[in-house]
Amino acid sequence: MAREVACIVRDHLGEVGPLSIDSFPFVAVDALRAEGFTIADADVLLSRARRVKLPREITYMREAMRRTVDAVRDMQAALRPGMTEVELWSHFIGGLVAGHGQFVSTRLLESGPNTYPYFQECGTRVIQKGDLVCLDTDAIAFESYSVDFSRTLLAGDGPATAVQRGLYRKV
Repeated sequence: MAREVACIVRDHLGEVGPLSIDSFPFVAVDALRAEGFTIADADVLLSRARRVKLPREITYMREAMRRTVDAVRDMQAALRPGMTEVELWSHFIGGLVAGHGQFVSTRLLESGPNTYPYFQECGTRVIQKGDLVCLDTDAIAFESYSVDFSRTLLAGDGPATAVQRGLYRKV
């Protein structure tokens, strides 16, 4: 394979040189180097190309966002003091799957004292009335488009405390 690639490049360019690769097996990379290629990471080039969106991609992104937002709304509607963080998270997952979403890569939901430090996965902690509940979606919601946003919710029907309001404004 590497020899064929080198032949094609030589036929069109006269010589081999730098070759940017996104993801390739080590054996193939070594074979390309043996043919004279200098291997570079394609991430910079590909990230520039990914910035340009086709109309269909915009439509897919909007659909992915709609499905994720709907699932968060389902979860928010289910939020009740007395349930565990995992039980609450299951409403997000269930809402996403019911809306034909595809996958969630993390379980980033924490409540009360578990909200600091941030970026913890949900557990068996029972959510108390007045707790702040923080979540991060990390959802693959439609045609492999990911939706990643965070929200902070208040458990129960009472008002947020002055300290909670102050913390919320800092973020």
